[in-house]
Amino acid sequence: MSLGVEVIVFGILTCLPAKQATRCKIVCKDWCALLSTRAFETAHCSRSLLPSNQKTLLTRLLVCSVYPMDFKTGDYGTPTNIQFPFPPGLKGIATLAHLDGLLCISLQPTNDLVLWNPTTAK
Repeated sequence: MSLGVEVIVFGILTCLPAKQATRCKIVCKDWCALLSTRAFETAHCSRSLLPSNQKTLLTRLLVCSVYPMDFKTGDYGTPTNIQFPFPPGLKGIATLAHLDGLLCISLQPTNDLVLWNPTTAK
């Protein structure tokens, strides 16, 4: 018997901690697409046992947006935009890992690793 992809994603993966659920994006393109939807995010947050003062960090180009999030409804609040502390036009920036808001960032042109906390901008 095979379970449908949506049953697996929404019935099982929403119960995983966020880090493990994110790792499941590499299983296949269908899982990556479903795990990247707002519906999955809302379902995952509604099952979360985290307190309601948590924040979501979204990065796009060289801007980080920190959103307060209501975990009961899955709604975002007004974001605070934070600039990356790297020179404009620098290419090859990748977030390698994160832990409690601290990001490990790779600067590929120089092969440097940087630890950065976007909420304190240090």
